[in-house]
Amino acid sequence: MNPIQVRKKVIAQLAKIKSKKGIYTFVSKPEDYLAVNNAICSSLTQNLKFSGIYVSLNNSCKEMLEKFDKEKIDTNKLLFIESTGQEQKSRINSCISLKNNRSLTELSLSISEACKNKKNQFIFFDSVSTLLVYNNLETTEQFVHYMVNKIKNLGLFMVLISIEEEKSNKLLPILSQFCDKIIRIN
Repeated sequence: MNPIQVRKKVIAQLAKIKSKKGIYTFVSKPEDYLAVNNAICSSLTQNLKFSGIYVSLNNSCKEMLEKFDKEKIDTNKLLFIESTGQEQKSRINSCISLKNNRSLTELSLSISEACKNKKNQFIFFDSVSTLLVYNNLETTEQFVHYMVNKIKNLGLFMVLISIEEEKSNKLLPILSQFCDKIIRIN
């Protein structure tokens, strides 16, 4: 699919979600990953006028700001949590930098702290597939289960991104138990 087709499909799927709460996993092919992320963030910040938390395990805050600026996504409505494994911390005000990708405790504490700000209405988690690069399946399952329950109890909207590939596909049966819906974009 080209990026315009991907965008249309993502927006159609988001339109079917009537609640402003809940946990949704979007599964995309690797080649559609960026278009899926952009479409979701654009829809949440521009169409729904939500403010939220963007957890990036793949890209730095600086990279995300540059990508979103190109796509005209309102980054003023986003707080970034970056855990890219880079030593140098971001000096961007709207960014929390974590020490490394392996510290799920630090990630959890940062998300919890960010959720205390009542203006945040959603969490975008990019991506559960990356968690599997740094953690085994069981540890990732436990972490995702914990975070999903935490976000449900807070009454927020959460989007998890998963790349359609062998490792991540092993996590999908577990995610289907925790999430309100698994949405495949293919």
